[in-house]
Amino acid sequence: MEDDVNEFGGWVLVLIVVAVLVAGGIVAALRAGTGTPDASGGSGGTGATTGAPAGTASHTGAAPTAAAGGPASDLSAVGVDAPPCTHLRTTRSADGHSDLTYPVSDGDSTRCIIKTGDHGDVVAALQRALVHCAGQTLPDDGTFDSRTADVLAAVQLAKGGAGDGIYGPNTSRVLGWPWADVSSGDLNGRCSPAGAAA
Repeated sequence: MEDDVNEFGGWVLVLIVVAVLVAGGIVAALRAGTGTPDASGGSGGTGATTGAPAGTASHTGAAPTAAAGGPASDLSAVGVDAPPCTHLRTTRSADGHSDLTYPVSDGDSTRCIIKTGDHGDVVAALQRALVHCAGQTLPDDGTFDSRTADVLAAVQLAKGGAGDGIYGPNTSRVLGWPWADVSSGDLNGRCSPAGAAA
């Protein structure tokens, strides 16, 4: 009987050690910014934060700057180490008939933030993406207000994200952006992730 108690106690100790090691790995992943959702829009199903899509510059830790037309960003307050999205980039399809337009930072990276209080072309583009690629109802007035944040949060939750209502690196990987006809500017019903090639 005493041997059974000692064996049981040994197994409990092993389980405690394993739990501590797993918790340590989770804490390390959180500190490294990998494998877990962050305030940039959730995990997109995988939780990986492995970098910008191919063909984009990755964020190198430069200090955040204010978005054009938007307020100064205090990104450390939301725990996100990414600059604000400041302008739009357009990618032409291989056949030359369609353009994909999406927000990027001053460093031309898709790993950027759009949040409540921002306004301008990047916000209007985000609102169009939410309407045309995520099936939401929202005006594309270029003002990131509480309604835009609520709609974005609902889309993030539907895609397995954190639902924080902040557009960021994780959300950029799961949110589609609409393709537009080059000659007419009309949206053609196709959507792709930021930086995707046709």
